[in-house]
This record gives sequence, structure tokens and C-alpha cells, in this order.
Amino acid sequence: MKKENTTLFLNPITQQMDTVYQQYKKCGVKVKIDVGGSERWSSGFLYATSPKSQYNYVITAKHTFKHSSDDNEVYIEDIDFVEIQCYKQTEFTHYDYIPKKEVADKIILFESDLVIILVRKNSNFEIPYIQVSDIVSGNCKAWAITNANNNRLFPLDFKVSDSEEKLYTIEKWDNSKQLHGCSGSGIISEDRPILNGFIMKYPTEEFQGGFIDAVDISFEQINNKLYNQKLEVLSTIDNKKKRIVGNQLVVDINDVTINGVKLDLQLARNRVISDTYDDWFHDPLNFIDLSHEDFLFEYFRDSFNKEYKVSEAEVFYLPKKSFTLRKAMVIPYADRIFYSALIEVIGKRMDNALSPYVFSARYNKQKHNGLIISGVEQWKKMQYLLKDYSLKYKYVIEIDILNFYDNIDIELLGKKISAVCQTHNERKASKELVKVLKKICRQ
Repeated sequence: MKKENTTLFLNPITQQMDTVYQQYKKCGVKVKIDVGGSERWSSGFLYATSPKSQYNYVITAKHTFKHSSDDNEVYIEDIDFVEIQCYKQTEFTHYDYIPKKEVADKIILFESDLVIILVRKNSNFEIPYIQVSDIVSGNCKAWAITNANNNRLFPLDFKVSDSEEKLYTIEKWDNSKQLHGCSGSGIISEDRPILNGFIMKYPTEEFQGGFIDAVDISFEQINNKLYNQKLEVLSTIDNKKKRIVGNQLVVDINDVTINGVKLDLQLARNRVISDTYDDWFHDPLNFIDLSHEDFLFEYFRDSFNKEYKVSEAEVFYLPKKSFTLRKAMVIPYADRIFYSALIEVIGKRMDNALSPYVFSARYNKQKHNGLIISGVEQWKKMQYLLKDYSLKYKYVIEIDILNFYDNIDIELLGKKISAVCQTHNERKASKELVKVLKKICRQ
């Protein structure tokens, strides 16, 4: 039975319905540390950063890195290695290993009982985004390893006893010794994808009242330190580009999944904004009501991690100087963004596969302009080349293929594009592009 107002997800492995907090079981990690020849372990939380960041973060308790609880500080030189293990399909699996020589560069220590470990991105693990907030409301959960069984993750249930002092009451556990190892695990809101803090310890050995202390640090303090070290800060709930959608999941507009393809909708939107300046059907307001993050989140909200369908294009015939007609196709603004996002995935790969003597419709590798390089600029390049060739050859042949674009075989085009793709996401994008072109062209 699910609780009322609890959002559910279909688990692709078990085909059972998962609650919001259950998706973050993927973020529960086991941190193994060798300190001066003594192996220690604790729980931790794996935080997924944006694609622009070099590292993900593992956040855990600092006292695990000490020789003993009586030590006042962490001696980095005594740490021989740090290993991170993620919980995947009912068992812990290796995620990252930090040898002794890299420990000092990969660990960020705080005055409070907190450590952030910089870990590499691992494509074998799909880590969901989450947002952070010091404002705690309702019940909370945590995924942690414990002394009861340190080879599996246990769900811990909390009630907020004092949000100001970060004090929680744990339910269903009456033996404090069995909870050893849970320090460092992330405290997650039960019904929203929000991280509220990290378990530090239980205040008394007698475990009176079942109280658990969270680390006494705010996310503002954490972000200040990350910012000062020129690292990506944790995403707060007022982030404009990374938002909670439908109380279900956190979506980064620069890294969304639509129709199985990871896309950067913001970059695609910026490309479209630039391209619309030259539209023959120019909008005097330049689509100002559609050219912002709010539109992207609102319009595509039902398509994140799901299916998006483009519409058939409207067809117009525009007069040319030669007294003939050019076929023009117009698609909705949102479809244009989706198309541009697909091209963004494969554009550089396609452009690298083309001959340098192709001047038409070259992908623009600069991120601040339109999708393709200016035609005027490319025309000038071609004229310079023709001028050089005119000194070497007597003849230049000009050939114009009638209705060239109208007669391209989309299936054949898709095979050519797929042949140059190298990553799984590029291949997915090439297949999706074929579907989009067929729909737009009414094939």
C-alpha cells in the first residue's frame, strides 16, 4: 500500500512501483577507508553533478577518516586509500577507488563532521539528480549501511524532532549498536526529491528517545566552500536551471532525457533564438514568451524521461529569383528546440566526418550562435577557394541539383549518420532524428 499523495515510479528491474525516496537508493554508498592500516567503513550519499562538472560528490561523515573518535583532526597522510561502492541489484559494486597519492586532492574537509569526496563519473551507474534545502518538513528517510548487516542498504525512517537543531527521531530501531555505520548517510524528504542533511551520530549510548543528530552545517556553508574551491555547488530549490518537476524528480535543463536520449534543451533553445532572427516568417517579438527556462520546464514536463512526439510540418512554397518556387517547411517552436537538441548530440561528430570542401550547412561548433555556420560566411570561403582553383584549372563546373533536400532518402541518411556515431547516446539520437524527420516530412 502506498501512502496518500506519494508519487510512484516504475522500477525497470523489479517492475514494481517505487516511491520518490526509493529512487535515491542508487545514491546510498558504502565508503571504505584504510587509516594507518586499519580498515573502516561508513555510509555516504552520492550526489550527481551536472555534465559540465568533472566530478560527482560523495558526502559522508568526517569521523570515519580519523584513527579514533578521540582524535581532533583527520591526518590525510595516514589514509592509504578510499573506495566507494554503490548498491546495485541487491549488492555493493565498485564505483571508484582513490589511492593514497590522490587522497589529499580528492577530499574536502569541513570543520563540522562532514567530508566531500570528489569521485569520477561512472557511466555504469545512473544517478538521479536531487536538490538540497535546510528547510525540513514532514517525514524523512535515509539509505544506510549498519552494523546489523554492512553488506546491504537499510531504509531508515525519521521524524523531525527539532529542525533548527537538526534533531531527528528514528523509528523501528531500538538498539544503538546495530546502527553503527549509518553516519554519513543522506537524509531525504519522503515525498519530494530533496536532501535535508546527513546523519552524524546518536547523542547518547543509551539511545534514549531514539534521537539521531544530523551534521550541524548548512548547505549555504557547504556551497561557500565548494564555490571557493571553484567546484560546482549543490543545487538548491531556487535553482532556475535545475528544478523539481511534479514533486517527482529533479530535472537539469542542460541534461534531460527525452525518448531515451540525453539532451541539452537550454543550448538548443539558445541556438533557436539565434536562428529565428533570420526567419522568413519573422516574429516581431522573437518568441519572447517561449524563450526562457519556464517554457522549457512547463512544455516538456510530461516528456522528461518519457515520450515526446513532434508534429507534421506546415508546407509553404516561396518564390525564388529564378521565378521558381522553393519548398519551405515550418515546425512548431518546441519541435524546433527538440530537433536542435538532437542535432547538438551528433553535430560535431557529423561535421568531423564531412570533407573540408563541403561549405553548405556546416555545424556551428561555437555555442553562442545558431545551429549552422552563417551561409554568407561559408559562401565567402567557397569564393576564396574558387579563386585559388581558377589559377590552377581552366574550367569550373557548377551543378545545381533540383529539389535536392526533398529527395534525400531519410532511412539512408540515418544509416550514414549512425555509421559515424561512437557513443550510445549518439546512436540513440540518430535513430530519434530519423523518426523526427519522417514525421515532419509526412513519410
